[in-house]
Amino acid sequence: MTPTLRHTLYPRERLLRLLDDLDRAAFASATETVACTPGEAPTPLSTLLPPEADAALAETAARSPTGAVLFVSAERAWLISPPLPIAESFRGSGYQTATLRALVMQRYRIAVVLLRLGGWAVGIYDGDALMTARNGGRFVKNRHRKGGQSQRRFERIREKQIDQLFAQLCAVAESLLMGTEAIDWLFLGGDRHTVQAFRKSCPAIAATKIPLSPRFLDVPEPRHETLERLPRLLYASRVTLWTSPTATDNA
Repeated sequence: MTPTLRHTLYPRERLLRLLDDLDRAAFASATETVACTPGEAPTPLSTLLPPEADAALAETAARSPTGAVLFVSAERAWLISPPLPIAESFRGSGYQTATLRALVMQRYRIAVVLLRLGGWAVGIYDGDALMTARNGGRFVKNRHRKGGQSQRRFERIREKQIDQLFAQLCAVAESLLMGTEAIDWLFLGGDRHTVQAFRKSCPAIAATKIPLSPRFLDVPEPRHETLERLPRLLYASRVTLWTSPTATDNA
């Protein structure tokens, strides 16, 4: 029987409330904490879990770009994919929340580069505060499907527009990334295919020594308003909950 998993995105405030609840929890059964670095998911994750639940949670942990922390009892398990990578794996009895709490509470200096065809935005954050913001754009024609010489001419114009958009963003990104204090993390977001092409064309991004977050930010049109709302997403964690069919309501 396939176990039921519930996936929810927790803003930082909600995650901290969960950690507070775990710190106060007094389960009669044994509890365990397992932390996995990105790409690592030991098998089994925990002997407290039934095999089907363990396998499903291990698969979820292995897919997390930032690793995961599992808090588990015989009745419930919370698998938390944090906003930034887990640096070290560990396993221990009880609910050990300190490592995850420190990760989400630390004040980071973060740069964000957002791009979709037609628009871009760049922001520098000190913790939750947006310190520097730039946004702009360049008109890019939609794809042309008529074929023939007309299509080839259209595609050349379109490629030139894209190149100009990329050059505009690259110049701004270079000036901001090189002209600020040390940055802890660089996040990219917008349209994944467009961002991949941009990275190949922008030496400042390709050669940066700033650690690149493994998380890609799926955001709408890159605007100043998008940058203002972004900290809630930057520091959000993905929480996967498993509950035993026999769990009691007050467990």
